[in-house]
Amino acid sequence: MKAHRSVQWGLTCTVAALCSLASGPSAQILAQKSGVTGRITLSSAPPEPKIVRITSDRKACGSQVLVSPIEGENGGLKNAVVRIVGMKDQSPADFPEPVMDQLGCLFEPRVVLVAPGQQLDVLNSDGTTHNVHTTSKANPGVNKTMPKFLTKIMLRFAEPEVIPVRCDVHAWMHGVIVVAEHRYYAVTLSDGSFTLPSLPDGVYTLEAWHPELGARETTFKVSGGVAAGVHIVF
Repeated sequence: MKAHRSVQWGLTCTVAALCSLASGPSAQILAQKSGVTGRITLSSAPPEPKIVRITSDRKACGSQVLVSPIEGENGGLKNAVVRIVGMKDQSPADFPEPVMDQLGCLFEPRVVLVAPGQQLDVLNSDGTTHNVHTTSKANPGVNKTMPKFLTKIMLRFAEPEVIPVRCDVHAWMHGVIVVAEHRYYAVTLSDGSFTLPSLPDGVYTLEAWHPELGARETTFKVSGGVAAGVHIVF
């Protein structure tokens, strides 16, 4: 029997500006010559996951899936999108080649960054039928069935936008495709950490957004390549 897997959230927003502000995450930021590093954290443990019993596709999905609206390790918040707001530097993003897999009947990763026009490979590693269904405003919608023999489709999005994606075959499967406005974006790792490209001296606004928790903005100053510590507690 397959190990139980965690899967996240129904989405709460679709706007390119990463949604309206809400009481939000905790961020600790340090600007270094190698980049701006930080961490998004929570002040309390994430809520208990919901158990979804699987009645079909057990070979691919296992007997149950744990649905968690918020996840992370050691107090960190995973899958938060961070960005510098109002960047004048509009040089193209240099994100790693983006891939979103359908593995164990979940989207992995659940949040993926792409640049406008960059190819996103959507995989089906489960050997069962999935469906890739996006809800877009600025970009054409996608609604593609992926039978078990179709292991990859390639998508491109021209306009910056936060795009929810779901699988209509497995109702608990949700993810997010973030088409970034510029290269100063990142998605937090399981411990809540992130790294942005290095910044010249100046005052900047950092936004952190999560599909369930909303967004929070804060300002910080880079001087001599270093930013004073910024700590926002959720």
